[in-house]
Amino acid sequence: MKPDQKATCPSAEPKAGAVLLGVVKQNGEVNLLSQRIEIDEHFIETASQGRDLGQRFRFASPCAAKGCANWSGHHCMVLDIARQLAHIEPHVDELLPACSIRTTCRWFMQEGADACRICPKINTGFAEVETV
Repeated sequence: MKPDQKATCPSAEPKAGAVLLGVVKQNGEVNLLSQRIEIDEHFIETASQGRDLGQRFRFASPCAAKGCANWSGHHCMVLDIARQLAHIEPHVDELLPACSIRTTCRWFMQEGADACRICPKINTGFAEVETV
């Protein structure tokens, strides 16, 4: 990552300017997109008609770090939370999925390839869990 580049959160809110990271499949796993697609208000309006965007898509945007409820003070806790609540662990024999944000991804910076193997198994609901 370049010094002037900000880390990217792979579990962000659907807002104009965010990146469409993936599409949630029927089994709840996320099919990550290899191409970077920035969303706009038109996408949000159209895709959310009668449906919850967070249950259908995953988005990425600049990491808020200390401005996020999932920030521990030095790292993002979403992967930790996913492991605790859903017992999600990486399978080391899996190939890394395609990803449009890997070079700036906060999770990849923290845990390397293991984060990429866990990422498709995490849906937006995990990012909304707050710790006390």
